[in-house]
Amino acid sequence: MSRVYTSYSEEEFTLISNECEQYGMTPSAFQKYCVLLYLGQNAGEIKNIDIEEMKQIMNQELNNKKVGDKFIVSALLPPEKWSNLNRSQKITLSLYLKNIIENCSDRFRVCDILHNNIKQYERY
Repeated sequence: MSRVYTSYSEEEFTLISNECEQYGMTPSAFQKYCVLLYLGQNAGEIKNIDIEEMKQIMNQELNNKKVGDKFIVSALLPPEKWSNLNRSQKITLSLYLKNIIENCSDRFRVCDILHNNIKQYERY
């Protein structure tokens, strides 16, 4: 696999970091996503994402959680799937998880609020 190294000013990196946090991505994943999106490589993949399939994957992962396990929404999907979701899709899945947590309060709870208001959940 080939690699590309890029240098950014502090101001540029701050802008990139703030944006990629909103998408739940690392700066490297965000950079790759933007470049491929610009080139049109991921456009079809983004449009063809099946939200119901993502919800099923999340449900399976939740069922596999053991008592004491902590997680955030992005950890319930494989990184390659999460990084291909757009902001709207991520918000949809986050709200879906929030609903599950509220309806299953006997098994799951919010245990922490991380940077940018990202909720960390726990199976208890």
